[in-house]
Amino acid sequence: MIELPFLKKKEVKYPLGRGFIPIDRVREMSSKGFSEPEIVDTLRKEGFSPDEIDKALTHVLKSAVEEKIEKAKSELPTLDEISPPKPIEEVVVPETTLPPEYAAPAYTAEEYIDYVINERMKEINEKIESVVSRFNEVEKRVEKMSEQFNEIIKMRSEEQKQILTKIDLLNETINEANIKTATLEKAFKETLPALIESVRALSDLVQRLKA
Repeated sequence: MIELPFLKKKEVKYPLGRGFIPIDRVREMSSKGFSEPEIVDTLRKEGFSPDEIDKALTHVLKSAVEEKIEKAKSELPTLDEISPPKPIEEVVVPETTLPPEYAAPAYTAEEYIDYVINERMKEINEKIESVVSRFNEVEKRVEKMSEQFNEIIKMRSEEQKQILTKIDLLNETINEANIKTATLEKAFKETLPALIESVRALSDLVQRLKA
């Protein structure tokens, strides 16, 4: 058989790669939202071989599918949850009839409205009485404080009167002292010339006796 050179298959040489499967790298890029073509292109630029890239993608895809299956299994209902609930036994309550005197009285709409209005008025009256009572207490306190204030003013007035009385007495004493001083001064002025003359006469007499 003749072999034609142009019919021979050329052997495709793939790069050797980096010697390990980049599973963690694929998971990292997948968690960041990279698409599969972007992941392949990035790994190729990082020097990984097609076989390493394919094995990494296959492993990550298989792991993701297994996780989803396990999650779906865990969310499936159990047999107890699927089984229908037990029927609840009905409790039969014996019928009882009340005597006529215990029957509920029938009210007309007007009577009911009157009842509601009366109840509301009672509440309002109670609140008004409470307010009036508090007002009376406040008024009593004000009156008591006013009495105490008047007593204080009265005491102060009496103290002021006593002080004024003492001042008046002091003024009278000062006036009397001034009058006495003026009298003494006048008497001294009147007696002083005579006293001087007497001293002079005595002095002359002494001089004469010495001579």
